Amino acid sequence: MLVNTHNYEQEAVMSIIQTNMSLEDASRRLHTSSVTERLLSKIKRKKPEYQGTYYYPIFILYARTDIKRALKEWEQFKVLLGVDGIIGRCGLIDYQLPPVVRQKIAGSQVLLGSFDPDMARERGMIYFQHHVQRVVRPSKVKIYYIDKVELAYLPYYVFNFGNKTLTVDTLTGRVDDIQVYPEFMEQFNKIEWGENHERKSCSLSRS
Repeated sequence: MLVNTHNYEQEAVMSIIQTNMSLEDASRRLHTSSVTERLLSKIKRKKPEYQGTYYYPIFILYARTDIKRALKEWEQFKVLLGVDGIIGRCGLIDYQLPPVVRQKIAGSQVLLGSFDPDMARERGMIYFQHHVQRVVRPSKVKIYYIDKVELAYLPYYVFNFGNKTLTVDTLTGRVDDIQVYPEFMEQFNKIEWGENHERKSCSLSRS
């Protein structure tokens, strides 16, 4: 069940991760990505067609605890976690996160999430405890805390490239076939073609 809804016909002010990747940069990424290498030899039209910018829900979690390592004093241990708002995958944010700004976005560009803040907090807590116990491996640990859960949206550029629809993560520059993200693909279909229509392009059909 989708836990957050929006009106596709209206704009809303949302928290957006302010990345600096331009469309030109994203287009260059497509030409240098291993995902598209095999396509370049098969298609004559090598210029990707921009399909739009879509906003992917990400929960940002601020986690901390106090740990004691062998032969050392107690110290505070803090990490920043990210929880995918659609599939619930959790991981460390181990890079400098750009500013999060409030911005007005069309409802048709926003992807629906499957998790609410409480669900994201629960996933994040499990991940955080596992990370501390299995990776950091202190001799003692105090109470685990997640001080803040913040919902933000990460811009993704979507391009048609030959017979494929590809996404570009504007934060990391990662290029993927949209079929890697079934929920993204399903929502993209609905946004582009409506609830009762299927896109004919093979790039958006399930294999």
